[in-house]
Amino acid sequence: MTDAEILAWAARDGGIVRGCGPIPSAPTVIDEPKDEKAFMAAVVKEAEKRGWMTYHTYRSLKSERGFPDRVFVRGQRFIIAELKTEEGVLSADQRTWQEALEAVGGNVEYYLWRPSDWAAIMAALA
Repeated sequence: MTDAEILAWAARDGGIVRGCGPIPSAPTVIDEPKDEKAFMAAVVKEAEKRGWMTYHTYRSLKSERGFPDRVFVRGQRFIIAELKTEEGVLSADQRTWQEALEAVGGNVEYYLWRPSDWAAIMAALA
């Protein structure tokens, strides 16, 4: 089931997703953030409302190049997300991490999120 199908199904069923309880209210779209930092702040705010722990390396100068922007953990779910503006482009190192993390499977979820993905972001964080 796609994220859009989950959201549509949840809306028909009173906002309940089996096993998750009510979906906290959040806008289904987001105004275009002025930059990646503002977009990340909006995502983190919504994640924390839903009980997610988050991590971000603030000074990545001595860290591995290309590692995604954010890590989210709640229960048995582990999300790693790269956040980009609509025009943002993945670097070669970021693409390498993306391919490696998408191959892991299991409880590890990798996403490349952009502001236009807001409804899917909210579904992933539900």
